[in-house]
Amino acid sequence: MRADFLDGIDIAGFPRQQFARGAMVVGPDAGADRLAYVAAGSVRNPASGARIGPGGVLALPEFLAESAARAPWIACEPCTVAHLPREAVRAALAAGDPITWTLARILALEAVGAA
Repeated sequence: MRADFLDGIDIAGFPRQQFARGAMVVGPDAGADRLAYVAAGSVRNPASGARIGPGGVLALPEFLAESAARAPWIACEPCTVAHLPREAVRAALAAGDPITWTLARILALEAVGAA
């Protein structure tokens, strides 16, 4: 999923991690305390076939719902992933309208079946 709502954030200020081709970037049951932002390269979900490239985020519904990841994400090629803390994402979503964070969380909870 392309994360246009994060375009105003300086991603360079957040911790980054390098992954080799075939490495697990986000494992099933990974915690949801930070959002994985693909800064370079691409990652795929072998269960759904979804592929996420630069500017995309992994397991967004799970992150918003504070739920464990439901599926693995594997590096298709060498890639760099930035880890964004919950508060940075919350601020980005609420920048346009403060209710956006709350609505996004409600929709995410329904999507992951945690509501």
